[in-house]
Amino acid sequence: MGFQSNQITYIQMIRQLNTGIFPYTVHTFTGTTEKAKQHFIELTGDVDHVNEFFTGRYSALCVNIPGLKILIHFLKKPTLDVVVHEFFHAVEFALGNAGIKYSEDSCEVYAYLLEHLVKQWIQK
Repeated sequence: MGFQSNQITYIQMIRQLNTGIFPYTVHTFTGTTEKAKQHFIELTGDVDHVNEFFTGRYSALCVNIPGLKILIHFLKKPTLDVVVHEFFHAVEFALGNAGIKYSEDSCEVYAYLLEHLVKQWIQK
């Protein structure tokens, strides 16, 4: 279930997820790297640093954007294992930026936030 905008296919259920008590939104979409760069610029207004993020070969990429945003780019429709992998990186960014580093004491909060994001993905 998605829609077209500027020739980027967005997966509607994930386009913007909330992280609950943490003030981050997770933006995801599927499309080419060039379209990902365009979307990054639309989200950030940052033309100067866009090429720093979208380098090398990848099938999915998670980018920590200043301003409480996390961007996940899938080159093609992702499988659940790829979604969970990239969501884990989003959790790392959100909690790391909030000062919560992964440890034995914090692993449950990481697990709960990952669960929260995956549930939103599946339910929409």
